[in-house]
Amino acid sequence: MAGDRSKVVVAVAGQVLIGAYVSAKAAGTLTDVGYKKGGIRWGPSFEPYLVEPDETLTPVRAVPSKREYELKIPMMQAELEKARVAMGQPAANLTGTPPDLTLNVDANAGEQYHQIKVIAAGGGVGTTGARTCSYWRCYLKSVAEIPFLKDGEQMYDMTFGVLYEETGTGSDTICKWADT
Repeated sequence: MAGDRSKVVVAVAGQVLIGAYVSAKAAGTLTDVGYKKGGIRWGPSFEPYLVEPDETLTPVRAVPSKREYELKIPMMQAELEKARVAMGQPAANLTGTPPDLTLNVDANAGEQYHQIKVIAAGGGVGTTGARTCSYWRCYLKSVAEIPFLKDGEQMYDMTFGVLYEETGTGSDTICKWADT
């Protein structure tokens, strides 16, 4: 099989937008997260159930029993709006008028879901070379330590889990990638 270097994807710039989940596969109000460091990481993982009959020494089938999806976004711009998302707080806990804001962190904050869109310029093989990845229903899974140190950037290194979108129609129940 001959190689095709036009199909090698090398993203040169990217944009990540995040907003509150509104409804199935509908774009809500999404905000650019600004500068990132270290790239965005998308990682599916699979867990099969191995069918192992007594008559064989090896499994004869691997039936998918679990799939999980993660999206890791290292955010460099340390506005309190990003801290609000990183701490799993509702929008009402961020008060004031920019740039003078206050974030109140409540241990009893409820479920929060987000929509995330990743646009990678030069990251697709379509006409414009752009790849747009839309993730419908995400939840904050973990946040790395937020550093406050001399001569270092304050970052919100967040990992989001991507949930199954059970409403709406179509086969894009986790996400949709489009090359344009």
